[in-house]
Amino acid sequence: MVEQLSIGRSGSDSGSQRISNEISNQADGEAHRDGDHSMASHSMVVADAYSADSPNASSLSLRSILDNTLSGEFGEFQIITDEDVSIKDFFGGEPTPDPEPDPGLFLIDQQPLSIDDFFGVEPSPKQSPILDPNQSESYYDNGGADDATSEWSLEKIYRESGGRETVTVGDMLPFPQRQPGRQLGGSEFFRDVLGINPNGDRYQNGVTGLNRELAILRQVEAGNIPDFLRHPKKVVTRDANGNTAEISVMPDYLAIGTNEDWVRVPMTPILARAIADRYGLELPTEKVADAVYSQADVRLTAEGMVANSRDQKYMTGNGFYLTHNQKIERQLGGTPDGALVAGHKKDIIFSRFAASRPDRLDFYGFFRANGTAIQNAGGGPHDNLYVDYSHGARFVGETVLVNGQPMRYSDVLSNPRLAGLLSDEGTVDVNSIYRQPKDSSYRALY
Repeated sequence: MVEQLSIGRSGSDSGSQRISNEISNQADGEAHRDGDHSMASHSMVVADAYSADSPNASSLSLRSILDNTLSGEFGEFQIITDEDVSIKDFFGGEPTPDPEPDPGLFLIDQQPLSIDDFFGVEPSPKQSPILDPNQSESYYDNGGADDATSEWSLEKIYRESGGRETVTVGDMLPFPQRQPGRQLGGSEFFRDVLGINPNGDRYQNGVTGLNRELAILRQVEAGNIPDFLRHPKKVVTRDANGNTAEISVMPDYLAIGTNEDWVRVPMTPILARAIADRYGLELPTEKVADAVYSQADVRLTAEGMVANSRDQKYMTGNGFYLTHNQKIERQLGGTPDGALVAGHKKDIIFSRFAASRPDRLDFYGFFRANGTAIQNAGGGPHDNLYVDYSHGARFVGETVLVNGQPMRYSDVLSNPRLAGLLSDEGTVDVNSIYRQPKDSSYRALY
């Protein structure tokens, strides 16, 4: 969702109040005169910004308006001024000649003025990851929040901005932040929790079934996933009517571990849906998976590992999981973490088949070198508790920009006019998909 801080400035305090009130009428929350806010997540944030002759003018700053007021559950944070007042000018910076029109995002007149210079704070030595070094955007998750209140402090955000001119707050997939203290690396997780020798061969099962699913879920709940997976990549789809959709997707499949040691973890569609439901995420459709593949930074060739009956016996075991991950890493070579990578796994997908057969699995992908998928969608022989080494869970953000306007992914899929943006099957009702495990004991994942 796009969170908007709408700032109105006029020559009188009543004018500022009028602008704030006009916007407040459209908002999910109340704007208080002292600049404090108690807002539900995913609501529009409205600040009553005081004019120059207001007695409160001396305290007017982004810090004073919003310090410790934001919930951290944002998709994108926009700052919007009325008329032609730029952010820099509004907050007391020196005006620049012929400033560019403010587009709404936090741009300081398109000039090379850093956040820390403008707000008078020094960047901390620890900087948040940048999606692309060529982009002037910094991304933050709940790691910037106050530990006691889980609320944002803008001072912390700007201290960690690394001198960037544009700050997009919360444009991250909403996985839990990493819990303090030492956490298991991916190889340690496979050895100490899933019970295999990371230096052994692929013919090891270890912990499987529900116990493995629960172990994976516990690691996700503890935030033990590499940071780069939190930073989504954008893919664009189009329909026959010329509409466009911008979709946020994980750059790779879900993995467990630290930034230095992590391993991709296949999972059942039941666990994938449970994680999606828990953290406000979605799963791709076949069309979205194709868009990810066609727009990927790196397209890999699927590496099958089943050549005989012994392979078939162990292909659902953790030894195969780890060995397949190693094969993928060899293909990637020195590709930096965070690149959009595709082709190497079968996506767990939303589809009409999955909606009509909630006891079954639908998956798609595993691409050949010529760009064709080995695994076709439309349902295979597996129930919704099946998983093997070739599967992957690539999560999708719940907000889609349809022709530039935010909509829920599920709402787009259910809309007859717009479903073609996400599906070549027409509308898809996702409500029942992967929420009815064949074995009721798997409800423990909920």
